[in-house]
Amino acid sequence: MLQEASKVYCDECDRGIHQFEQGVSLFVHTGDIRNSIYDFKYKNRRDYADFFSREVVNNYGKYFEKWNIDAIIPVPIHKSREIKRGYNQAAEFAKQIARKTGILYDDKLIIRKNKTSPQKEFSDYMRYVNLKGAFGVDVSKAKRYRNVLIVDDIYTTGATIDACAYILKKAGIQKVYFACISAGVPVQRKNV
Repeated sequence: MLQEASKVYCDECDRGIHQFEQGVSLFVHTGDIRNSIYDFKYKNRRDYADFFSREVVNNYGKYFEKWNIDAIIPVPIHKSREIKRGYNQAAEFAKQIARKTGILYDDKLIIRKNKTSPQKEFSDYMRYVNLKGAFGVDVSKAKRYRNVLIVDDIYTTGATIDACAYILKKAGIQKVYFACISAGVPVQRKNV
């Protein structure tokens, strides 16, 4: 199910203070979407990038124009993980968005400095700790851009996007936005 185009933020974004300005997500991360992203990420279903990117552009392309995006930046994965998997799913998705919008694609602006444990293994707070110092920026390239779009597959707490946005802004980028395939739904906790 597509998120309403009028609601740019997920509920999690409404609750927290983040380094990015706004972001969009196609789907809620449940059921068939979760399975499809798993296949895209781990089972070499790179062809899914075409569908996901087409839907993002059809639903949110007007936001990219409004935000005056200068470059589309995929969240990098560590080289060892990319070698093992054979590709970076965020890069595949980002390339297709760039191709469909005509916006510049730049997979060299943000670099993955440290190999971190998968984010899914951590609590909300520990996701931020896990990513501390994980990314670097090519400062000379950052001077070329004012507004960028970070692209990733899944948004859960915003830790990954925040880590990237933080270093981008330190390097001089003015505004950072994001697009993802799916966003997690806040868990309803019961008081026991």
